Amino acid sequence: EPSRRFTRATFDFIQSGRPHEVAAALAVGREHIIPTLFRALLARFGVSERQAPVFHYYRKRHIHLDEDFHAPMSIRLMTSLCEGDTVREEQALAAAERAIEARLEFWDGVHEAVRACKRITEAG
Repeated sequence: EPSRRFTRATFDFIQSGRPHEVAAALAVGREHIIPTLFRALLARFGVSERQAPVFHYYRKRHIHLDEDFHAPMSIRLMTSLCEGDTVREEQALAAAERAIEARLEFWDGVHEAVRACKRITEAG
């Protein structure tokens, strides 16, 4: 269910007809927060680079691309689409907040599903 709600929220942005809101959701709700998320995952998994070199390479590469390229480009895109219009800027900010809320709800749902599986495994 969390993935369905997250996907629905994503398509709501796409179907909004407001490119500046789509760009805001992408820029703030993905490109700027994924590097932090991936760093936290690497730290918490406790899996060394020696144990999972491909996994670590993928995460590090993803962090590099998002931080150094995707995030700055997505902000430029959003800024360009807002065209200095304060109404569009406010709409973009609201869209960014909704995108972050949707992502938080998704990860909270994933976390709860993992905990439920762990409880079942421990009980069984």
